[in-house]
Formats: sequence, structure tokens, C-alpha cells
Amino acid sequence: MGTVASLLIALVALAGAGVAARHLYIQSLPPGMVPVCGATLNYMWEIFPPTEVLRKVLTGSGECAKIEWTFLGLAMPAWVLIWVLALGATGVLLNWRSRE
Repeated sequence: MGTVASLLIALVALAGAGVAARHLYIQSLPPGMVPVCGATLNYMWEIFPPTEVLRKVLTGSGECAKIEWTFLGLAMPAWVLIWVLALGATGVLLNWRSRE
């Protein structure tokens, strides 16, 4: 059971890290290369199927490049990346050990 839990935790942590890394990439783009802003999330949920909404959200929009909050010089996606990797690694290690 510990192995399955470890794999699921790793999968979720990697997915979260991927989203955070993508957000950091969008924030690092120069102003002329930032994708154009799109429709609001509520509007997209009403109009598009869920898979299309997910694709549009993950490909980013101009508003994602705006850094509105920092702590110790790092923007929110950087903190999310750090913590999702740290918590994911902790969860994997603790569950992997529990099978012994």
C-alpha cells in the first residue's frame, strides 16, 4: 500500500510542480512575448468543455505574467514550486518507508 501511496503523491506533486514551473516561465517572459489575455475563467467554464478550459488555463494568459506578491524576493509560483516539491518528497519518503 505504501508504494501505491508514494506513487500517487509523486504524481500529484509533479503535476503541481509542472503548473508552478509553467507559471514561473510565463512570469519570466519579456513584456512583448507574454501571451495575450483571454476570457475570464467563469466565462470559459460556461462556453468550453472542461478539457479545453484546462488547456487554455495551462497555456497561460497575459494576466499570469503580472507579479502581485513576493516574499523574500520570490513570487507565489516559486513558493508553490518549492513547497509542492518539499511536501511531495516528504510524502513519498514517509509512505515508502512505511512498507518496510
